[in-house]
Amino acid sequence: MEASSSGGTVDLLSIYDSHYTRDLVLTHLQSGSIFWGSTSIIDTSYFSNCTQLRQLDLGAVILNADISNLLYAVSTQLRILSLEETSWVNNDNADKMADMLCIFTQLESINLRSAMFSIENIVHLPVTLRQIDISHAHHFSETAMVSFLRRHPRLESFSASPCPVMNQDIMDALSDLPNLTNLTLGFIDDRTIDMSCLSRLTGIRSLTLQSVSSLNESSLLPILSSLTSLSTLSLRRCDRVFDYSSLSFCTLLSSLTITDTMQLCDTDLILLSARCSLRHLHISNCINATSQGLCYALSHSQLQEFLITHCPSITDEVMYTLVTTQETIREISIERCIGITSKGVGALAWLRNIRALRKLDICKNRQIDDSAVESLHNALLTLARRPQPFLSASDTDCHRSRKRRERSPAKEQTLTLLVAQTSVTQCVESKVRDYIHLIY
Repeated sequence: MEASSSGGTVDLLSIYDSHYTRDLVLTHLQSGSIFWGSTSIIDTSYFSNCTQLRQLDLGAVILNADISNLLYAVSTQLRILSLEETSWVNNDNADKMADMLCIFTQLESINLRSAMFSIENIVHLPVTLRQIDISHAHHFSETAMVSFLRRHPRLESFSASPCPVMNQDIMDALSDLPNLTNLTLGFIDDRTIDMSCLSRLTGIRSLTLQSVSSLNESSLLPILSSLTSLSTLSLRRCDRVFDYSSLSFCTLLSSLTITDTMQLCDTDLILLSARCSLRHLHISNCINATSQGLCYALSHSQLQEFLITHCPSITDEVMYTLVTTQETIREISIERCIGITSKGVGALAWLRNIRALRKLDICKNRQIDDSAVESLHNALLTLARRPQPFLSASDTDCHRSRKRRERSPAKEQTLTLLVAQTSVTQCVESKVRDYIHLIY
């Protein structure tokens, strides 16, 4: 466990020293993946001098303690609280958390993902709340959800994937949140819910829907045509959407994720790419997306991430187009795209800014072998050996040092290449390790 203060990071044991906490301005306490507590109660005197604690992160922690006193001590000042996947050795201590949700007065963000205790009392969280994540939470009623949404009009971010409860009343209440900009919903099985009411959320900038059976093309059209500020869209495994042409309404879209559908086709990608400039594109398990649509998208956008996985119709043509059009690409994935060969991957050696490429995933493709890796390495090696430009006497030492660092094969400058289940052998690893880190 660690704590962040104006002086940096300190160990929790140091906080227990009252002489230390007397001078500590503690604003952030964080832990992760540990077993905390040798006693049954945490003494709040440890934190009596930490009057400015604003953020408490107990995510992924197994607690052998009653933290009620701690939460009471900071209840009037805490702004951010995370209990994501937090569990207790003693179930009685876990049950006390249900009542603790009523005590905060200034809370702005709370993460209750996978909470094992009842979260019915989120209804009583303060109206200052702006962000909440209740994904995979338990012991929560539909009535409480509606009441919570009605009482918290300042919500800007709402995440529920998997969604613990959902009905039409909840969907309507969600759609009436005037300040919502980030919405994540997932695993909704009720097909009778009318999703088109989300079109009222005209301020939404990020929308993620996963395995939502109630979403179809009839509801997707009014949603996308109304959310004119949308910049990030993720539609994962929404198997009742049979037409993605409404993507063309997303003129401000910079990040798109579509997975697990036979319905996305080249025409959809072409219409979208003609109206917006993407920075992040992730297409997975979309068998009707071919090289034609992706080449058009590459020709009309400068991407930072190009993640195309399990799309068998993609060929080397996509790689050639990527090489001739992209200058800012940082991550590429062509996992399980069996139509791409070593020739296509090797063409990446001609990228205009190959040193910007930090990660390349070519897993699960036996058509890619050592020759592709060697081509990439030769390009990086040639670039590193290229003579440095002349530096005039007016250039500062700092400038010279920066230039030398940029051209040195430092660890942070290596290309991470994922090659599991390919024809890339371990023999090539020793030849390329100075510029390429292979992960088998």
